[in-house]
Amino acid sequence: MLLVVGQIPDAMLPALRQVHDQLASPRATVWWTGGDGDAIAASWPQAVVVDATGDVEAAIVAAHRGLISGTKRTEPPLLPDVDPVEWRGVGPYGHGGTGMTGGVPFGRPLAGRGDDLRDGLSLDVVPVWVGPFFPPFPAGLALKVTFAGDVVHAVEVGAYPDAGSHGLGGPLPDDVDSAFTDLAREPVTVARLELARAHHHLRWLTLLLHLYGLDALGLRVAGMNRALTPDRAPDVVALARRLDKPWVLKRSTAGVGSIGTEAAAQWGGPIARAAGISVDARTELAAYRGLNFTPLVHTAGDARDRWRQRLAETVQSLELAGRAGDATLEPGTQTEPPSPPPPAKLDTLLPSLLTGAEWGDAVASVVSLDLDFDAHLSREPEPVA
Repeated sequence: MLLVVGQIPDAMLPALRQVHDQLASPRATVWWTGGDGDAIAASWPQAVVVDATGDVEAAIVAAHRGLISGTKRTEPPLLPDVDPVEWRGVGPYGHGGTGMTGGVPFGRPLAGRGDDLRDGLSLDVVPVWVGPFFPPFPAGLALKVTFAGDVVHAVEVGAYPDAGSHGLGGPLPDDVDSAFTDLAREPVTVARLELARAHHHLRWLTLLLHLYGLDALGLRVAGMNRALTPDRAPDVVALARRLDKPWVLKRSTAGVGSIGTEAAAQWGGPIARAAGISVDARTELAAYRGLNFTPLVHTAGDARDRWRQRLAETVQSLELAGRAGDATLEPGTQTEPPSPPPPAKLDTLLPSLLTGAEWGDAVASVVSLDLDFDAHLSREPEPVA
């Protein structure tokens, strides 16, 4: 089963079709959309389209039962069955390469030599595209990663198209972060904004816990998030203490993805504050000064301090929401978003962070950044193999 939620920019549709064709048969697609279902039906004719208010769970179950029982036919491939490049008869042995093991036989790269970044041994390296639908990464991020074993030898940042660009589907209502988008056109109370910030951080935390195989704990955090109120601040404090045990997250995240002060300043937001930079847009707002708001900071700048920073800010947000009363920000006020916009120099900052890391730590580093491309960047994407 392939579930597509919301809008998919035109630039990402070829990669989505590739994800579809990589699913084993029998397969079916359910597309949950807040936009034009007819456009989806024209481009993805066999998809089951569910509108924003429809019962998407029932649609998934029904389609799956149909596949299993044989009453629903499997969806055919959406991409043509052609080789990625011409290779038949090419080269001295007719396999598309230059020599027995050189080149790109069958249109696919083979490993080549590269210096190991840890002990100087020369190992085979091979380039692999990761994204733009790699589950731990933010949707739209595509990286060309050159691997030497399980070590990231080099990284190139590929496409990260703006999710607001024209494409299939449409946005779905987001009750968690809509407070920050509503602020652009209408007054929003500080209490609502800070509760939305706390929701965002806990929702991100469930993704981090899933990445580390702590799904049972992640489900508990998700349950806390569904019933989150200002008086749950002590529960978040207790959660932070539990996560910081060596056998939970402390040992596995300490020292991972460390970002120095100079680089952290370019990332901004919780990433900068986790590296000791006390900068927060809320300090400039009278409504927050009246609540004695002071930015919180950590100092290590690694993955551990980034999740500790966000949990500390979750507690702070709940306390602010509890005492904010009817304090309100006027439409158009620039305030601190829950996650920072990707920096302008992402093409250099991200590779410098990931190069030399083992792949598991590299993935954890990206997740710890909580990148959000939805309204910040628009680029011409490179083709993703």
